[in-house]
Formats: sequence, structure tokens, C-alpha cells
Amino acid sequence: AKREHLGQQFLGAEISPVDQANALSAELIRKIAHESEPTEAQIEQYYLGHRNEFQVTKARHIVISYATALASRSTRTLTEAQAKADAISAALKRGADFASVAARESDDQYTKAKGGDLGDVPHNQMEPAIDHSIWSLAPGETSAPFEGRFGYEIVRIESRRILPLNESRE
Repeated sequence: AKREHLGQQFLGAEISPVDQANALSAELIRKIAHESEPTEAQIEQYYLGHRNEFQVTKARHIVISYATALASRSTRTLTEAQAKADAISAALKRGADFASVAARESDDQYTKAKGGDLGDVPHNQMEPAIDHSIWSLAPGETSAPFEGRFGYEIVRIESRRILPLNESRE
């Protein structure tokens, strides 16, 4: 930072050597960050070459937990949870509304009131079992029950889209 003539305002100031070193380091970091900002053309080129990285899936899920699942408050056994998940899956196959069933039956307290809505989910943002299921289904498809860290899960894919550049710029 001193060689770059940064932080001149800190030189000779009545601050401790540690505070001076921290201030100079911060100035150098700001300079490097400013110099490494990509141009608008570089941003657009990266976006066009990596559009699939900006793909999101709107998904819903139902969680049927059991006593030994991660963060569970359930007293169900693994077998009881599997049986309940299978019964829910059968009801969904017969045409039951996924959001209504999720609001009534899911053990996920964060998404239950929203009908199991997970929102727009990018790649690799969920636990591996859910992520695999989300990205292996097509829009409109519902998974069979599968075991995840939080219990048995059923996932429904609502839609899939690639975020426009203005939404994915950061």
C-alpha cells in the first residue's frame, strides 16, 4: 500500500501501528477490487457463455419427518414416515392439489404455510438428495417419495427459467 502511495492520510496520524497497517491494507484491498471489476462487455460475454449457471427452478416440497431425522420434532418411526409419504404420493397421483396437501401434511415449518413453496431454487442450493430430485424432474412432474436428511420428501417442479442478466448481474 505504501509503494502504491495509498493511505497517505494515515501516515503520521496519531493512530497505533496496528490500526495504521489495517487502514493501509483496507486501502489496498479497495484499489485491487476496483481494478478487477469486470467491464459490461465481460459480464455479458460470461452470462451468454454460462446461461445454464443462471437457471432456477420454482419448486414445492412436502417433508414427512421421523424421530431420528435431522432437526426433527416428530415421534414417527422411519417406517411410519415412509408409509405416510407413500399415502401422500398416492393421493397426489390421484389428482390432489400439491400445495393444499403440503399445507396440511408437511412437517417443514418454514414452507408449510406457503404450500411447500421453495421459491426459485438455483443449482446446488439444497441438500444433495433434494437437489438431485429437483434437477432430474421436468416442470409439472412430481417425484416419488425419497429419503433426505430431514425425512421423506416429495418434490414438485412448477417451472424452470434462466434468470435474465439484470437479475443475475451480481
